[in-house]
Amino acid sequence: MIRTLAIAAAVFTVAQAPAFAREIVVEFETARLEDPAYLEAVKADINAAAAKVCKAEYAGSPLFSTQLRACVEETSADAIAEMTSKIAAAEAAPTQIAAK
Repeated sequence: MIRTLAIAAAVFTVAQAPAFAREIVVEFETARLEDPAYLEAVKADINAAAAKVCKAEYAGSPLFSTQLRACVEETSADAIAEMTSKIAAAEAAPTQIAAK
């Protein structure tokens, strides 16, 4: 089963919210997340996606490098937390079997 995770740029305040909010989808196979190497590869994909979104959000800012680093860290952490909670919720959901 392949799960998708949409990563959106973190918005620090409404005043800083960009008009061009971007979203990047990172696909992964839930069953393979038990493999540490695969999990690290997924995390690297999430970090790369977060970097792309954050670069677009803060391009041209005089504090670009500081804002970029903070944005990537926060966006990656939020995406990984969302991924973890969605997987846990899917695993906890009862399986329905049709009775005949």
